[in-house]
Amino acid sequence: MAAFSLRRFTKPETLRLMSREHLLALLSPYRDYFASRGLTVPGHGENTPLDCDRLVAVFLSPDMAMPMELVESLYLINELATPKGMDAILREARGEGIHLSLPWKPTAMDVAICAFLADRNLLERIHHQHAMLKRRTFMYFRTLETPPALDAAKIQEALPSLEKELDDYFYEHNRGRHCHVYHFEHDGAFWLTVRHGDVFRREVSVEDAKTVTFVFRPECFNTVVYASSEGELRVYAGSDEERDMYRRVIGERLFGSEFTFWGADKYSCEPLRIQGPSALAVTDVTGIEWARLTEVKCEQKRKQRRVLLSRSSSDLFEGATSWREWFPDDAQIVRASFKVKFRHARSPQSISLCPPNVATYSQDGDCALTERWLRARGFIRTGAAT
Repeated sequence: MAAFSLRRFTKPETLRLMSREHLLALLSPYRDYFASRGLTVPGHGENTPLDCDRLVAVFLSPDMAMPMELVESLYLINELATPKGMDAILREARGEGIHLSLPWKPTAMDVAICAFLADRNLLERIHHQHAMLKRRTFMYFRTLETPPALDAAKIQEALPSLEKELDDYFYEHNRGRHCHVYHFEHDGAFWLTVRHGDVFRREVSVEDAKTVTFVFRPECFNTVVYASSEGELRVYAGSDEERDMYRRVIGERLFGSEFTFWGADKYSCEPLRIQGPSALAVTDVTGIEWARLTEVKCEQKRKQRRVLLSRSSSDLFEGATSWREWFPDDAQIVRASFKVKFRHARSPQSISLCPPNVATYSQDGDCALTERWLRARGFIRTGAAT
C-alpha cells in the first residue's frame, strides 16, 4: 500500500456532507478503538451526533493501535472517491449485478463507501486497475511473426501455472511466495497486474521513548500489457532481469513459447541527428500544437571509458545553429526528452525515449496521439508495433 494519506477524510465539512448512515456503518466495527482515542461512535438507531472534528483529529494522527483493517479500508475509499473512481465503481457494480444502497444525490465519497460495504473485493479490483493505468514507463517487446490472439478465457485458464512459475521465481530471488495475478481489458489491450513481495526491509520506530525494530516484506506491483492487434508486449517491473523474466514467462504460459516476444528495437533517436529541428514538425499530425526537445544525452567511447554528453533546456533547438555538433559521429544517442502540447490539453505532455525499447510518458496526455507523432517523425522504427 502507498503512504497513508487521507486528505478526503481530514476535513470536518467533508465528513458532515457524507451519508451519516454509511459513515457510521464504516466506523462502527472499530468503536472500541475510537473510544480509546476519545471519540464516541453512535450505535445503530442512536441520534447522538458524530463529533467530526474529533474524528478528523484521529485520522490526522494515526497511532500504532489503529486497526490495519481500518487503515486499508480508509485508504481504498480515499483513493477511489473521485469522479473517475465513481464512474468505474458504478460501471463495474452494474456489470456484476452488485446492488449499492446509495443515498439520495450521492457524492463520489458516498459511492466509494457504499461499494466498500457491499463488496470490498470490487473496490480492490478497481483500485488495482486505476493504479496500473497510471504506469507510464514501459519496456517494449514485440513478436517477429503474425501477432498471436489472446482472450480473457485463455488468461484465466493459464493463471494457475502462471502464478506458480512467478511464485517460484520470486521465492528464488528472496521475494517470498504468495504472488497473485489480476487481469482486465482496457482500450483493446489485456492488462495483467502482478502482486508480489519485495525484498525484506528493516525500519526503526520510536514509540514511548523506546526504539523498536520492524522487519517486513513490502508489497510490490508489476504490470504487463499485451495488445493482440499489434503483437506488442510492454512491461513495467523493477529491474531488467524481472522484465526479461516476464517476457519469457508470459510468452511460454500464454502463447506456448518463451521466444514469442523477442524483437525489441522499437525506438530510435537518430532523427534528431539527421534532421535536427525538422524532426519536431507537427503540422501533419492533427491534434498537436507543438513539440520541443528538452533534453538529449549521448554516450561516447573514449579509450577505456565512456563519456556521457548531456544537454537540457526548455527548448534546445530554439535559436540553435550548431546542433549538429551535439551528435558526434561516434556517439550513441541514449536518451531524448520532449514536451508535446496537445490542442485539448492545458499543459504539455512529457515524453522520454531510451532506445531501443523504453519509453516514459507523463500521466496526462493522449498516448495514442503521441505515438502517431513519434511514428511520423521516425522515432518509432518502421515495422515496429504502434
